[in-house]
Amino acid sequence: PPNMEGCLARVFSGLEYPITMLPDNFQPKLIIDLGANAGATALYFHIHYPEAEIHCYEPSRLNLHYLEKNLRHAPNIVIHPYGILDKTCRIPLLTGARPSGAFSIHGDFYNQDDMSTHEMVDMKKASEEFADSRFRKIHILKMDVEECEFAILYDMFKDIADLIIIFLFVEYHGHSQYTHIHRLLISEYEEVVICRSADERQGT
Repeated sequence: PPNMEGCLARVFSGLEYPITMLPDNFQPKLIIDLGANAGATALYFHIHYPEAEIHCYEPSRLNLHYLEKNLRHAPNIVIHPYGILDKTCRIPLLTGARPSGAFSIHGDFYNQDDMSTHEMVDMKKASEEFADSRFRKIHILKMDVEECEFAILYDMFKDIADLIIIFLFVEYHGHSQYTHIHRLLISEYEEVVICRSADERQGT
């Protein structure tokens, strides 16, 4: 998508998802990318962990065009052409105000409330998607799903009793989202840190 230069620079420099914070000998086998967009983060993980199986979830047909093109030479990356939410549904994804491909189902996200520019997308319930035995031990979970992060995490932790997620990179949008996500994660993990804070309303 257009206007991606800054995002690409942050991803491939390691600023967005700093894997240098992970153990030196860490070799993930399974990586989940929720909100894969055009595939930059998946490629970043693939470059550093070429043996890992990476599953990309992206509901937008506009983004899927770029995602499939960018990842076509990576056989161990699996693309799922739908999104993840706390329920299974077909829902409008607002696309008008974010030319970089960072679309949202929430009308107040970046004042993106024009329903005339949207596409209908399929979403699957997180706790049902990841109840599959293939996904019971996720080594890295990356989430950038434009204000849906807390709902998805809550659904996963609440309804999948034996789910193991070793490391998470979770983007938050706004102080309220950060507070809810932080409270949830400190109940599940020994350490929760802010990797990157762009401003008061956004960080990882």
